[in-house]
Amino acid sequence: MELKQIFLPDSNPENIYSTYENQLMPRIFFDSEKAKKIFETNKNIISRIVETEITNYINDDDLCSDSENMFPKRSVLTGEWYISSICFEDEMLSVSSALLGTDMGFKDDYLGLEIHLKYESDTNEFVLYGIDSSSI
Repeated sequence: MELKQIFLPDSNPENIYSTYENQLMPRIFFDSEKAKKIFETNKNIISRIVETEITNYINDDDLCSDSENMFPKRSVLTGEWYISSICFEDEMLSVSSALLGTDMGFKDDYLGLEIHLKYESDTNEFVLYGIDSSSI
């Protein structure tokens, strides 16, 4: 399945959790200015890692298919996704994403994937630490 990242349009001055329904930009938390600078410097690399991991997850038949009793079901997904939150503290970066589905008869949040990356300060690299999934 081919995926397309969308960007929710509304500002989020209270920094609350973003959903497709509220259309708020991602909630963002950095534990320091240094963490914010590291993130900003590596934003393109982080984006590529996140998009690759989401694509790999969705296209893995053991994790996502249309088999009976399977969640998530690939046929329910629209292919659209967005970042709902970013949290970078203690050299751990968590990027929460939401994938849209039509299981309720209309487009809405369906699958949450949280990609965890470890920042290796010695090499200035982000390394995949894990992925968590949830129904949203």
